[in-house]
Amino acid sequence: MKTNKLKMIMTIFFTIFILCILSLTVNATNEEIEILEKLEEGEKKYIIYISTDSEFEFAFSDNSATEIDDLVFLPSVTDTNGNNVAYIDSTMSATTYLWVKNTTNNTMLIKGLKVDLTDTVTDSIVDEIADITKRIKVDMTKKNKEEKEIDGIKTTITTGKVEITDNENSVYKYQLIKVTDSNKDFETLIENMNKATNMFEKLKAYKHFYNRYYELVPSPRDLAWQEVKNMTIPQPETSENGDKYILWLMQDGDIIDLQILTCTRAEDGGEEIETVIVKETSKLPFTYDSMILFIVLGVLIVLAIVLLIVKNRKNEK
Repeated sequence: MKTNKLKMIMTIFFTIFILCILSLTVNATNEEIEILEKLEEGEKKYIIYISTDSEFEFAFSDNSATEIDDLVFLPSVTDTNGNNVAYIDSTMSATTYLWVKNTTNNTMLIKGLKVDLTDTVTDSIVDEIADITKRIKVDMTKKNKEEKEIDGIKTTITTGKVEITDNENSVYKYQLIKVTDSNKDFETLIENMNKATNMFEKLKAYKHFYNRYYELVPSPRDLAWQEVKNMTIPQPETSENGDKYILWLMQDGDIIDLQILTCTRAEDGGEEIETVIVKETSKLPFTYDSMILFIVLGVLIVLAIVLLIVKNRKNEK
């Protein structure tokens, strides 16, 4: 009896273990493709990108256990940017599995991967993301110079600023959010999109960026919006060189755009400011009493001279 219970427990444990492994395997292989969903003449079409830049062959089946020799492989085609892709349309079976092999040496790159047509990036999302940072025209290279006295030294402080070069008749507002650990991933996603060298990498970055963008973008009714003055946005006074900010821009209350502002701050110390201390000699006030003193002093001097002359004459006699 105990043996049967032990066998049953071991069987259940083994089954759960196998299912976990299979689950991890499926999750891993799902990262091997990215699917672009396009709408052409009212019909959905799907372009499948894989990590390789080389030509390949691909095949589909509604059964993951299909033998490779029973599959019909088709050559990859190139999209408008020269990427090698596979393709599928909405007429395919709801449950479809993909095989991909290298054209040159027949090495299997993907084997029996379930294609999830709900996990796609639409061409409208691609266009929307490509438009971000370009909706409101700005110049991020301008500098602001200010002279201050710091510890007795004339210092020129140069900092960065953002100038809006779009329609001057529009009303602009902005929010500056410092990049911290809580939103650092958003900046990283932007960097990944800019670094992507092929469509597979771009779609992967687009997918993550799109979801994060709509988590962070402020509402047009948010009270934190500040009005832009003179078409210029200065970097925060407390910012240091190298600090990064997410800059949200809003035009006329509805168009919202995004930039990443990297702060610059340089201090150019000039000449030391010399403090001149003027010393003034105190003067006695001129009064009539002082005049009398001068007269008395003069009389005494004259009497002394007269007495000296008289004494000398007596000595001569």
